[in-house]
Amino acid sequence: MRQSKPVTKWVAGLLVLGMLLSMVFMTGGFRPAVLSDPIPHGAAQISTEAEPSAQGSGDEPTQATEPPEETEPPEETEPPEETEPPEETEPPEGTEPREETEPPEETELSQATAPPEETQSPESSGPPKEPKPDGNGGGEEPGGNGGEEEPGGNGGEKPGDKPGSGSEGGDEGPDDDSELRIVTDLADCVLTFDQLEEDVLPFYAYIVNGEADMYLRVKLRNSQTPANGTFLTAEGRNYQAKLARQENNFITLYIKQGSKTVLETTYAVRYVAEMADREHPSVGDTPPIVTTNLDGFTGEITNRNFTFLVKARTHEGKIIYSDNIQVTLDGAPVSNPTGSDVFEYQLYFENPLVGDTEEHRITVLAWDDEGNSTYLEYHVTYAFIDTGGAIGTAYILLDATTVGLDPDTLGGTFTYQIKQNEPASYAVLAMLEEFGYGVEYARTPDDGFYLRRISRGGMMDYGEIPENLWQKILADEIGLTGQSSADSLGEFDYTQGSGWMYSVNGVLYAGKSLSDYYLSDGDTLYIRFTLAYGKDIGGYNSSGGGYGKLPTYCGKWINGIYIDEHHWGEDTILQEPTCTQPGAMAQVCSVCGDVRNEVPLEALGHDLRDITRQEPTCTEPGCETGVCSRCGETIQTTFEALGHDFVETARQEPTCTEPGSVTATCSRCGETIQTPLEALDHDFVETGRQEPTEEQEGWVDYTCSRCGESKREALAPPDAGANAWVLRRKKRETKNS
Repeated sequence: MRQSKPVTKWVAGLLVLGMLLSMVFMTGGFRPAVLSDPIPHGAAQISTEAEPSAQGSGDEPTQATEPPEETEPPEETEPPEETEPPEETEPPEGTEPREETEPPEETELSQATAPPEETQSPESSGPPKEPKPDGNGGGEEPGGNGGEEEPGGNGGEKPGDKPGSGSEGGDEGPDDDSELRIVTDLADCVLTFDQLEEDVLPFYAYIVNGEADMYLRVKLRNSQTPANGTFLTAEGRNYQAKLARQENNFITLYIKQGSKTVLETTYAVRYVAEMADREHPSVGDTPPIVTTNLDGFTGEITNRNFTFLVKARTHEGKIIYSDNIQVTLDGAPVSNPTGSDVFEYQLYFENPLVGDTEEHRITVLAWDDEGNSTYLEYHVTYAFIDTGGAIGTAYILLDATTVGLDPDTLGGTFTYQIKQNEPASYAVLAMLEEFGYGVEYARTPDDGFYLRRISRGGMMDYGEIPENLWQKILADEIGLTGQSSADSLGEFDYTQGSGWMYSVNGVLYAGKSLSDYYLSDGDTLYIRFTLAYGKDIGGYNSSGGGYGKLPTYCGKWINGIYIDEHHWGEDTILQEPTCTQPGAMAQVCSVCGDVRNEVPLEALGHDLRDITRQEPTCTEPGCETGVCSRCGETIQTTFEALGHDFVETARQEPTCTEPGSVTATCSRCGETIQTPLEALDHDFVETGRQEPTEEQEGWVDYTCSRCGESKREALAPPDAGANAWVLRRKKRETKNS
């Protein structure tokens, strides 16, 4: 009995070992159970993608074999029932944290943060654009690129993709990370003005896994660059791109190998302003000035043909065209406005034949290209009145202040009862008849009506053009015609640009004929005479533009006097300087184009790239050749030969009797020259003296201060002739002998 227990344990152990070996043999036997656990979505993807490489097979063996279902060894042997450690612990079932949170399913971060997909179209990032007043019908979006790819395009790549891979997250890239690629923090995106300083986007970019002769080039393309873009320079891996506002900015990264492009990817960065809205009716330091024919309006709209007039200007007085204006009626955009200065939106209210009691909401949003915007909102009701019924009162005035005749002189204010579906031309004709004017007009009151001429005896007796207005007309170079009659005033009087125009409520010059415009209750209609295609009466561009030398005149009428009123802006480049030619800068009136405070700008000089240089030598000239990045010109500069730079390297000093020399070597090229030095000669200094007598000659001893050589020179006796001295000398010599 004592020996039976070890045998039993041994047998049980063999059974357990056999079960374990069977489970190990059946590869993937436990994998379905592991993968069935409620784990995060991303983690499941990683584990399943990593399995084939770990097994060394890409044929999905776990699905093909499924050995646990066929053999089911745990059910036959059931050793876990004796021990059952998993049932005691069961950490996955006990905790199950992933089932409770499941962050990938709730947040789906990768989808939520994909800005290019959310902002692919301008409709999502800014107001829709209307056709420009030139009638091109293009409907081009602001900052549109004429068919260029919208933000978020880039060939289907996501911001997290490897550039140029076309795969989400780079899952299809090589496992050994040997792929040639560009690493950058750029992405297709939408940025607003408040996100950048001075419109500059900083970013980094560099090459990974490139060959030694590969290099990176980065190009920016927008409306402020040349047509083909401009290349950016880097500081290390860092770049800066100056973005253009209200448009797509395209940044292209190139991997170059010599002249060949190996890899290329482009990012679209849309740079726009935040727009004004109900909570923020104005955005920016200088929001646009917007005027409509509903300003100050109270009561009901009774005009079935109501035209909503909108005039928008920048703070400098520049026109804001309809592609930068959005009008809505009860939340729905109103499209296809007419006009070229004041834009006309036709509003169609609900139930026009029976009227409605609902309050209608009309909104206007206008923006400039600098990030400024203005939002207006009006609330009106509509009341139905049948054709021919009275819909209100309008006021009409004749105004020829440009030739010295104000409204009071011409008849004053005319009050008119407006009828439903009656064009404004009928009201004008009624006024002229009431005031006793003869009338000439084009077409009919129902079709294409415009006023040509009015006449009344002596009406021009007190007419006179103001001097400052006359000087503007002369500067505008409008053709002069003279006065046709003292009893009438009409088109082509005084100038080629004269005639009658109309405005609604004094400032809104509609582009329609009087037979196409329908007055509303409370409107004031001005019939004004212009000498300069509307430039002199505030009808800038309302006549179609393109006439005269000046775009318009800066001035307003105050008590019959024309007051100049320029809109001077900041310094503006009149002529861009080039590499070789100077430019000019000045303050320019944003409305009429007058210039003041003009200052010259120096030429830029060439900005050379791809420079090759041949250095000058001591004896040969050098040169430098480069291509200008701005103008493309090839520039070659020559340099004079340097000449030798000799430095003394050896010296042999001269003596009293022997010459010396100096040896010099060029510090640049090593050439050697030797210069001789002349012998110095002796520098004798007297070292002894014996003065002569009558009987005896004297002497002087000399010694050289440099070499020590000595010599003696004789001194003759004083006052003795040469012969006597010689005789005495011989006598002494004889005596001594």
